[in-house]
Amino acid sequence: APAALLRVQRVLDHVGQAEAINPRDPELNLVRGFMEWGIASNVGFVSMDRAIQTLQTYAAPNYLSYRGLALAYRDRKQWPQALNAVDQALALAPNNPELLYLKAQILAASGNRSQAKQYFQQAIAKQNQLPRGIREEIQQFSRRIAPQG
Repeated sequence: APAALLRVQRVLDHVGQAEAINPRDPELNLVRGFMEWGIASNVGFVSMDRAIQTLQTYAAPNYLSYRGLALAYRDRKQWPQALNAVDQALALAPNNPELLYLKAQILAASGNRSQAKQYFQQAIAKQNQLPRGIREEIQQFSRRIAPQG
């Protein structure tokens, strides 16, 4: 844990240096928004509102900022907002299997298991585009909901 904290501190130092140069840089804000989401989701030192604000304000490319927003809303169990964000991401990157998987997760968590299965199947059909760990995760998640709906 101490080594991880040192690495996090170094990353935050570099982010601070980049912000001093251009606080509105879209890629910087994308990274910062995802970092804030991860910290808010896992540790709670940062407000999820802050992550959402960062991703909404200056982050780009848009399909990734919408993906981050969908993750944040998913973690808050704000299903309509999560679906809206993932749908906006999919409008920009309709063949992205991670986005299809994210939509399936949101649909399953919100109780729409039959529609979720369709998105899981679409994501699995494009699994060759994904790293092995994500492929396995999608398949496990898909199997978990299969008997229930």
